[in-house]
Amino acid sequence: MTQLGENAAIQSREMQAPIKAATDSANAAIASNQIAVTTAEQQLRAYVTAQEINLTTHRHPDRTSTESYAIVIPGAIHTYRLAVVLKNGGQTPAINCKINFSCEKFNGDIPADSSFPDSKLFGSALIGPQTVSYTPSIQIVARELENSALPATRYLWGWIEYDDIFRGTTRHRTEFCFQVVFERLEPTNESWLAFLPYSKFNAADGGCLRPVDPHTNKSC
Repeated sequence: MTQLGENAAIQSREMQAPIKAATDSANAAIASNQIAVTTAEQQLRAYVTAQEINLTTHRHPDRTSTESYAIVIPGAIHTYRLAVVLKNGGQTPAINCKINFSCEKFNGDIPADSSFPDSKLFGSALIGPQTVSYTPSIQIVARELENSALPATRYLWGWIEYDDIFRGTTRHRTEFCFQVVFERLEPTNESWLAFLPYSKFNAADGGCLRPVDPHTNKSC
């Protein structure tokens, strides 16, 4: 090899080191930026959960006592209307939301092999950050719910599927299930109605019993 060739080879080797260092630095910066973007998305994305049950009672007309002084006696409850409050605890909107809500009664516990099937009650929503929306409502006749002679136990369940605002992220899903408990308290016979989280069908995203429905990936 001539002296000129040797000099060119030395210069080439000397140039490769800073080029590699610059490339490594650029790749590290890209990786760091990707991590920062992912972290920001996770911190800012929408997170929708079932917060509580919204309960509305429908009553018969009030009546007035026949005593010497009038006392207004509230009418008896004839129907309970139930909906689940869905809260977006994230910092950005939950968009393209699709919701399903079901109510069924069983003689005891839900069967172990239950798939928690969908009902015909579907809803849509856009839930802003730190705000709430509601599932479609379900009505239960009071005499059916309050009749202690009936052994059936009612359960409420459903799901919400939604997108966040970040491009390229996967669709999200939250499942929820509650057991309905009604009791008469002694000695006043006062009614007590509670909604207890059930051990199954309460999860989010990868922990859900069922995967995201591909049909809900379209805007609602």
